[in-house]
Amino acid sequence: MSDLTETLPALAHLGGTQALTTTPIVGTPARPYPETFVPGMEELAEGEIRVTVLGSGDPFIKRSQASGSLLIEVGNAEKDFFFFDLGSGSLANFSSMLLPEESTTKVFLSHLHADHVGDIPGLLGSLAKNGRVDPVEIWGGGSEDPELGLESFVRYMLKAMAWDAASVRGVRPMSGFDAIAHEMGYDRPESIYQRGGVTVSSFPAIHGLSGAVGYSLEYEGRKVVFSGDTRPCRFVGRRRPERIC
Repeated sequence: MSDLTETLPALAHLGGTQALTTTPIVGTPARPYPETFVPGMEELAEGEIRVTVLGSGDPFIKRSQASGSLLIEVGNAEKDFFFFDLGSGSLANFSSMLLPEESTTKVFLSHLHADHVGDIPGLLGSLAKNGRVDPVEIWGGGSEDPELGLESFVRYMLKAMAWDAASVRGVRPMSGFDAIAHEMGYDRPESIYQRGGVTVSSFPAIHGLSGAVGYSLEYEGRKVVFSGDTRPCRFVGRRRPERIC
């Protein structure tokens, strides 16, 4: 372990500028990339996928580490990007990416623990004030108890944000403050999104209560898998044939 620690680059909040990995380049890239990514200075080519970790922390919020969130950009004509979870502090890191805030409309939640949904109020309220006119679409798992599923979460979140939205009625387009819930089954794999050449599928995960899911995003023959918080089961990691989630 000590040898591995010594080979890793410095952490970002300690001045490091490289990815925290012993293998910063995997495979043979088709074009050269700068050693350090500078937001707004590196166009995403057609067919490419860019994955940015906006937060990797746990429930205990830290100044130097946002809670769990992944940003995935794709090089389609729409220049789509997607949030996978949106933990506390992740929107602050997103703002440094210089991406259009009016396009912050697609969120996939692995589960409803606070450290994975903590920045949802800011997404619904604050970013709507910065020009977004389209409603936010939120995907997530159902539950054995309907009150614990994604649809209930979105409904109650909109009620909690009612004062915020009403305060700018007549000043801002109200459609940008709205949210649309897409609740899917938590106990089976399912294709849940197909637009602009991008396909997102969900699969069951084991974490806390029923309702936790993971996701895979596919675009132009490339795939990114986001498991959320889970452990090895039928759909994640190696398993014995009889093991199920």
